[in-house]
Amino acid sequence: LERVAALFASAHGLDEGHVLEHLQAREALGSTGFGRGVAIPHCRLEAVKGPTLVALKLQQALDFAAVDALPVGLV
Repeated sequence: LERVAALFASAHGLDEGHVLEHLQAREALGSTGFGRGVAIPHCRLEAVKGPTLVALKLQQALDFAAVDALPVGLV
């Protein structure tokens, strides 16, 4: 989530900590791990008016509490 926040904040001129806080708050509601090694962490930010995507292929898959319990390699 830290890397996603950093890339997103950089692209939109936002504070990285603010973006990370919102991503973590959303993740606290329930994992965004969809299964099959994919997670789609997301949040809403008032400063961003349209959809934006940051995609990462992880070198090492991580436990993301996905619904199928498989580690996540694509975020």
